[in-house]
Amino acid sequence: MDVDIKKCSSDHDLVSLVEWVDEEPTVFIDFHRPEGKNIFNCYDGENLSYWLNQPNNIMANWVRSYPNKPIDDMGYGGKPGDNRYYRLYTGEYLKDNKYVKDLKKGTLSAYFSIYDADFVGTKRLGNLKGEFGVSGLHGQLPKESIYKITKKTDIKGKKERIKSLQLQTVKIRRVACGSSHTVFIAEDNSVYVTGNNYYGQLGLGDTEDVSIPTKIPQFKAISAACGTFHTVFRGEDNSIYVTGDNTTGQLGLGDDMEIVTSPTKVPNFYAKNIACGLLYTIIIEEDDTVYATGTNEFGQLGLGMQFKDTSDFREITNFEADFVACGLFHSVFIDDENNVYVTGKNEFGQLGLNDKKDKYIPTKISHFKARFVACGDTYTIFIDNDDNVYGTGNNIFSQLGIKEGNVQKPTKISQFKATKIACGSKHTIFIGKNNSLYGIGYNGEGQLGIEKDGVSVPTKISKIKAQKVFCGDEYTIFIGDDGEVYATGDNRLGQLGLGDTENVYEFSKIAFK
Repeated sequence: MDVDIKKCSSDHDLVSLVEWVDEEPTVFIDFHRPEGKNIFNCYDGENLSYWLNQPNNIMANWVRSYPNKPIDDMGYGGKPGDNRYYRLYTGEYLKDNKYVKDLKKGTLSAYFSIYDADFVGTKRLGNLKGEFGVSGLHGQLPKESIYKITKKTDIKGKKERIKSLQLQTVKIRRVACGSSHTVFIAEDNSVYVTGNNYYGQLGLGDTEDVSIPTKIPQFKAISAACGTFHTVFRGEDNSIYVTGDNTTGQLGLGDDMEIVTSPTKVPNFYAKNIACGLLYTIIIEEDDTVYATGTNEFGQLGLGMQFKDTSDFREITNFEADFVACGLFHSVFIDDENNVYVTGKNEFGQLGLNDKKDKYIPTKISHFKARFVACGDTYTIFIDNDDNVYGTGNNIFSQLGIKEGNVQKPTKISQFKATKIACGSKHTIFIGKNNSLYGIGYNGEGQLGIEKDGVSVPTKISKIKAQKVFCGDEYTIFIGDDGEVYATGDNRLGQLGLGDTENVYEFSKIAFK
């Protein structure tokens, strides 16, 4: 979104600049008159240390007293004399004073100066003589906005003028999908969530569902994994945080709490990989040791038969792995040599051991290696070092992409290669060599984003190229080559983040504000 500053030419038109964008605010502008001068300050970000330290700042006093209560529109305060204060503020802080723009208007020569945060007070990026007014400041600026300054030299080449302020939206780099809730990790590690929140799995401090991506306040993570009703995060230092349903011990916090509604740290664990099944969690520590917690009815924790379930993370003894993926009741590990180990329920052959016997400890698939694995409810898909794709387990909806029915060992999809895969309950999505997006399996909820009820061979499903792909039970989300996030499928609990609870049958862009 571009805002043409040239349209702000009269005393009241700064109002227009602000009101052109009517989204939820995170920027504030202040106006005050120290020593008879009109001064505007526009801040954006997460650390208002300079602003908070200003003397006689009534709005700053409000923030100090009520840090979690945003001021959503202009406030007004002052002290005896000429000083007046106007604020548009949301309660978040400027991080390291980045993205500070200081707009000033002198009493005699009308000008505004815009400064970069790294050079506040020392480097002026441009003047705007007579471009802004001084009255009527009110309205909102968009949430999470960062404005890129575009400079334009005038005809005489003597001055640099600001041409536009361009809105920079939130960029998502990772996604995790549960049965009906979704977690988005932004480039700055901020966390956004949407969907089913019955057990507090969104981590927002309550149990209310939401249908738009909503930021978890004052929390950051580098990755996440979702079970059916619980969520696990890796913090920026690889520490583990959990939220949601803990009725079977899947959060690893002991058995004192059945529900947790905000990210809660699990002490003394630092993981490089995390995965969630239906009612359990597995983490791989930085030293490749593996720990598991939750229900173990079918051996999915890999702890042996002595534990039906556990509410504390327990180590799988004498075992190391580099990566893990989980289905409903089965777990698949890959070690640093690309060997594959499996454990858990094997009713459909999803363990790939050429039988249907459940396993209670990690068991190696003989004569098979893979570099990546993804698990559906009752099936497993592998990619080997040559990007060949193999499937094993339940194929009733053709989610394996092979002609056979259910299979009990890794079976190759003929004449097809992929670089990335994701599995839903009964559909599979691939990113091909040219970043094209392909899907197979069930499409009853629109999770493939095409008009057919389902497909049995890898079928191209989007014109937009994809960087990364993720699947919930009956929905699909991908990050496009354009950096945007797209979703399709089951949306009955708002898990697509599109602002409603209607199913979607073609890929639609998710807005992050």
